[in-house]
Amino acid sequence: MSELHNALQQVLEKIDKKEKDIAYLAKFIEPLEGLLAAIKGMTTGIPVETLPPQAEAQPAPKPVAAKPVAAPTPPPQPVAPPVVLKPEEELPEIKKLLEGKAWPHAVSPDLIVNDESEADKFERAEGVVEITLPSDKREISILDLGCGEGHFVFKAVEKGYAKAVGYDIEKPAKPALEWAEFKDKRQLTTAWEDVVKEGPYNHIVLFDVLDHIKNEQPVELLQKARSVLAPDGVMFVRCHPWCSRHGAHLYKKINKAWVQLVLTEEELESLGLKPEQNLKVLSPRKTYENWFQQAGLKVTNLDTDRTSIEQFFVNTQVIKDRILRTYNVTNGFPQFQMEQSFLDYTLKSQ
Repeated sequence: MSELHNALQQVLEKIDKKEKDIAYLAKFIEPLEGLLAAIKGMTTGIPVETLPPQAEAQPAPKPVAAKPVAAPTPPPQPVAPPVVLKPEEELPEIKKLLEGKAWPHAVSPDLIVNDESEADKFERAEGVVEITLPSDKREISILDLGCGEGHFVFKAVEKGYAKAVGYDIEKPAKPALEWAEFKDKRQLTTAWEDVVKEGPYNHIVLFDVLDHIKNEQPVELLQKARSVLAPDGVMFVRCHPWCSRHGAHLYKKINKAWVQLVLTEEELESLGLKPEQNLKVLSPRKTYENWFQQAGLKVTNLDTDRTSIEQFFVNTQVIKDRILRTYNVTNGFPQFQMEQSFLDYTLKSQ
């Protein structure tokens, strides 16, 4: 193919030398140029008809910034199953927790009454008077049912109420106050006949009593109280359920919240911790309001004192397991019940 190209090129050169006539030369130049273009097409392998026109140079496109690629989400880490202790391992582990500082208090230490201090007892009684009795003191006769040592009765009379009688099933071992016949607008007695004699009463108080009664059923005691309540009288009942953070009244010996839901009575006694008499109410409102209805009383007001549950009781597996066992459940958590520290009911006869 290159030899043909060279030969034609020589022909053109000869024609250029020998012939000067422009018209004569034009006869050969145009076909020879076409022939040369065809030869070039053959050498490049592209047909002449398909050779594209030369395009104008275009500016290079601007580089496009790459979109940031999010880091891949790491696969979820497997959650270790909770450590389940054998029954014989639980009590030693709980004892260690009782000795530590992580277990929250049942009661703030500065609120615990000193049993050796009469001043502390009268201060507490004054607080109870403010909580339970009406501000209008005219002709208000009061019965403190389950009066304990009697400080409430003395403080009520001191505050100006017309009459106050305190009743309990037994006297304190070493009474600091006088238990005698009615005088000076007050009386402390263990005889129900004395209570009836001085009745009826405008205001009857059972303050942290109903959960701790013995030798009597709650409904029977409430009916007895209702029998000496004046027709327009009011009954104030503070309930202190077993499921509250200090329901066992053990905080003077071991100030650990809800310890009575974690340890059985046998285990508590083995540690020298004998709870007070308690009816072990685990579902407060349902239980108490059923008692009131059976006793012929209606609820006119309820104030519930609640306390939050620390994460210690939910996150410490052996503690949580014991609480669920006390409630005879296998999942969830009895938060609603345990949060109820005190339930203050105002009642009237139906």
